[in-house]
Amino acid sequence: MLAERNDPCPCGSGRKYKKCCMPGAVDPMPAGGRMPASGEADPYATLRDIETLLAARLVRFADGRFGEDIYLDALVEFDPEDERLESEETEPQLFFPWFLYGWRDPLLAAPAARRAGSLPRRAAPPTIAEAFLTARRHQVDAADRDFIERTCAQPFSFHEVIHREPGKGLWLRDVLLDVEHDVTELSASISAGKGDILFTRVVSFDGCALLVGLGATPLPPIEKLQVLALGKELRSSHGAISADLLHARASDLRDLYIDARTRLWYPLPLDDNPEERSPSSLHERCTTSRPSGRTP
Repeated sequence: MLAERNDPCPCGSGRKYKKCCMPGAVDPMPAGGRMPASGEADPYATLRDIETLLAARLVRFADGRFGEDIYLDALVEFDPEDERLESEETEPQLFFPWFLYGWRDPLLAAPAARRAGSLPRRAAPPTIAEAFLTARRHQVDAADRDFIERTCAQPFSFHEVIHREPGKGLWLRDVLLDVEHDVTELSASISAGKGDILFTRVVSFDGCALLVGLGATPLPPIEKLQVLALGKELRSSHGAISADLLHARASDLRDLYIDARTRLWYPLPLDDNPEERSPSSLHERCTTSRPSGRTP
């Protein structure tokens, strides 16, 4: 029987499952990409194993170093309108990879300063994974270090599905960075259709690229217009879009995904007034209305 989110963790740590081993068990896409030839190592399965084991270690590290309140601190930034770890809208397959490898907050820079109520001035606080590398540098092997460094370096972005091989993989194009990736994946290659937009982080390794963190809702092609509008704004103000820029504007990208997802989950009814059926009117109503306290 599988443990529920609020059950005691089966590992015997005494913590709740959601704050112990669940992040390692929440695989954005279950292992099972292409089948390797006889005697050939499967890089996808190897990387997913590294990801799963690392996630459990990182969560235990975060608990011990920063305290359990760190989850709520992160969740407030992840989605200010959804401050409950138990909520389905938290999307653990998106929240936990962001929390471990993407969240940068002064709270992570110095636990002593956090307890004292004063925060140091630091331009780029570490992620939890980077803080783990510093604190456990003699206990981290080369494969784990490589996974952490590559994952932390890649931003979340919006990727258009160019081609898919169900049960094997996806060919994706980053709409903002205008680069393409051949990604080994299982579930997404089945659930996402050609032209859909995925909010995810693509991390390339030797011989394999995979998704580390994925929004659970593929966005329909019409939502590409919103992404292109954001890209136009970024190019107008910065000249070019880079990975560093997407890291800096991560909250804007995440908000765009959450708003688009909300429009799909909670479509607004059309009024009898024909004017209310116009695309511009509907867009305005959708983008200015977001229900709170929702349960999908």
